[in-house]
Amino acid sequence: MKILIPEDTRNELYDFLNSIAGSNILFVGGTGLIGRWFLECFDTINIALSGVDVTVTGRSRPNWLKNTYGSIRVRFEKLDLQEPRQVLAVLRKISTYNQIWFFAAPAARETFAGVSGFSKYKMALASASFLMDCVDRVSPDIIVLASSGIAVSSKNEVAEKPCGAPDLFGTEESLAHGKRVLERACWELSHQFDLSVSVVRIFSCYGPYLPTDLHYAFGNFIGNAFRGEDIIVNSDGQSKRSYIYASDLITMLCLEILRQLKDTSAKGTFNVVNLGSEVSISIAELADLIGSFSPDKRVSVRVLGAVNQSAGNRVRANYVPDMSFSKELGIYRNRVAINEGIASLFS
Repeated sequence: MKILIPEDTRNELYDFLNSIAGSNILFVGGTGLIGRWFLECFDTINIALSGVDVTVTGRSRPNWLKNTYGSIRVRFEKLDLQEPRQVLAVLRKISTYNQIWFFAAPAARETFAGVSGFSKYKMALASASFLMDCVDRVSPDIIVLASSGIAVSSKNEVAEKPCGAPDLFGTEESLAHGKRVLERACWELSHQFDLSVSVVRIFSCYGPYLPTDLHYAFGNFIGNAFRGEDIIVNSDGQSKRSYIYASDLITMLCLEILRQLKDTSAKGTFNVVNLGSEVSISIAELADLIGSFSPDKRVSVRVLGAVNQSAGNRVRANYVPDMSFSKELGIYRNRVAINEGIASLFS
C-alpha cells in the first residue's frame, strides 16, 4: 500500500531533503508508524547532492525497515530506553549528530492492552534522562520532540498557548504528564545549551499501516468496512475529531524543521506547534463516511450510545487542534482530503 503524495507535496519534500543534504540524524523511536511514514515518503525521492544519514532506534528492528529510502541511508540501533545497559551502550558509541528527533513513546498496542500509568510515566522519565544525556554528548543544531495534544487540557480546539494543565493527580493523566515531562526537558535543554527546539504536538492521523485491531476508531472502522462487518460506535458518536493524512503530516514536520534551520535568529528558540487537521468530524459521521467506502454494501453503522471510554487516558470530547499558529508559520498543509485518503486505503 503506497502513501499518496501529491505533486506539490513531493516538491516540498524534495526541497527539504536537498536542504538537509549531508545531515546525520538520530531518530529515536523511528520504528513507529510515523517513522515508517516519514521514510516511505522519501522512498522515491533522490537528490544530486550527498544524501542524508539517519540512525533509527527501536526495541527491535521491524521487518519493513530498509537500509535506503531514496537518498536517505538508514542504520538501525537497538534501544530500549528502560534497559540501562542498552542506554549506556548507545551513549558510549554515540556519533556526532546535527539533528535529534525524539519520537519514542509507549507502543499503542501496549497502551490499549492496559499498560499502567506507572509504566507510562516511568518511560517518560527514562526518555527525558536519555535525551538530556544525548545532548550533553552531542551538540545538535535542532531537537524535534514528538508530543501530542493530550499534554494540554481544553474543552475547545486545542491551541499551543495558552494551554491548560491536566489534573496533576488524575488517575488517567499519566501519559499527559509524561508528555509534559519531555516538553519541559526540551525547554531546559534549549535554554541551557542555546539550542533550537521544536515540540510538535501530533494530533489524530491516518494512512497506510494504521492498526485496525486496537482502540483507534478510525482504524477499527476501516477494518470493519474492509471485512464487510457492521461498524459499531459504542458511544453516542458526538465526540469531535480531525484527521490529517500521512503525507500532509510528514510535510508539516519537514517544513517546521526546515523553518527552524533556515531562521538564523532561531538559535536557542523553543517552539511548540500543532500538527494536524483543523477540519472536524464527529465519530458517528466518520463511521458513516468510512462505511460508504466498504466493498460490501450491506455494511451498516450502529450507534450504541454508551458512555465514552478511553483506554487508560482522559476522555476527550473535542480533540481538534487550533492550527492558527501553524498557518502563521506557513507550515499548515491539508492537501489530501479525507474522502481521497480513505478511498486510497481500500484500493
